[in-house]
Amino acid sequence: MTKAVISCSPETTIREVAGLMKTHNCGFIPITDENKKLTGVVTDRDICLIMSERASGLQDLEIEHIMQIDLHTCTPNDNLGKALDIIRTGKISRLPVVNDEFKLEGIISISDILFHQLMNRWDEDLYGINAETILGTIGAISESRLVRETLENKLF
Repeated sequence: MTKAVISCSPETTIREVAGLMKTHNCGFIPITDENKKLTGVVTDRDICLIMSERASGLQDLEIEHIMQIDLHTCTPNDNLGKALDIIRTGKISRLPVVNDEFKLEGIISISDILFHQLMNRWDEDLYGINAETILGTIGAISESRLVRETLENKLF
């Protein structure tokens, strides 16, 4: 889990969020209130889609107008298996970690889970996660035909 998370307020402009993404080389920014409570998220894809629809004058629009508010989250007490299930069913690649007050504590990415498993040598006893489970999750996120065919044919 990444604990040093870059976040912004709902009043931050699209231009400022895009600048944060560029500066911090990320494509996902959690939106939090003054108490660090998660209120939404925005991705680089969200910004690209809105800009392609109405390019002029949007750079200064506040991010709260385009942020996603139907949130998929987990808690610090959830294990990686549960986090991976949420990622797979939500078809998301990054999962905010929030406490009981919904305050942002970190983000788990599919890369974090992959790295964790690589460091543990694919010990399947760790939350029931194996290479096939991670590939299936990546396939669900991207709906990649190649990943699905690979899993169906057990080619790896």
